[in-house]
Amino acid sequence: MQREHGAEREELQALTRPLSPQVIPFSVPRTEYAYFNLFLGNLFADGGASLLEKLQGDILDPSMKEIVTFLRLPDSLKRFLAWIWKYIEPRVSQTWLMLYGVGTPKKLWELHKAVEEYQQEFIAKWRSLDLDVLLSPALDPAFYIGYPAKANTSTSYLSLYNVLNFPAGVVPVTTVTPQDEKELAFYKGYYRDILDKNFLEAVRGSVGLSVAVQCIALPWEEELCLRFMKEVETLVKNQMEPK
Repeated sequence: MQREHGAEREELQALTRPLSPQVIPFSVPRTEYAYFNLFLGNLFADGGASLLEKLQGDILDPSMKEIVTFLRLPDSLKRFLAWIWKYIEPRVSQTWLMLYGVGTPKKLWELHKAVEEYQQEFIAKWRSLDLDVLLSPALDPAFYIGYPAKANTSTSYLSLYNVLNFPAGVVPVTTVTPQDEKELAFYKGYYRDILDKNFLEAVRGSVGLSVAVQCIALPWEEELCLRFMKEVETLVKNQMEPK
């Protein structure tokens, strides 16, 4: 999901300069594969059966009606709808295909193995660049009510590190400015599909709302992640204080 609303403004790039002798660009490998196949694939490995069981007899939030309705459809109809949407909205089709579930215990184990292999691939790239920590966009500003379910691919910035099992934390660093809101009028997104359009509507009119970054470290380095968060928080505080 293409970022907007100040997440890559110059002051945020400048924020990183005092943190380390060197700031190195990092490109996440196989982003779509990680989100659709690994994250959604694991989340709905049982075809949503566990989710439906927990929602049985409970009040259903309106924002969840679409996904719950789809999960209750026969498997054959799920696949048919995903096939049709492949030619209309490919990312929607990918999401629906993952909601079908893995099917067999063997495929579930294969999925777990795929996650482990992707984690090793990610760590290998991290170490090849000799990185200490990673600074990444977060999911912000806050969405309008009802829009999180309509722009769910935006969670890829957060769900990625759940899949990887990396320690990560969010630190507010700035707010949406009127200039950000003006530039939003030119936002198209990477895919220019319905999910990008929904993201645009989800964040429209958010001047003054908080914009944050994610601080990420490798597994078993929670202390380093917390220290990095503290450094970012301190730098932001120092920049906001009157000189």
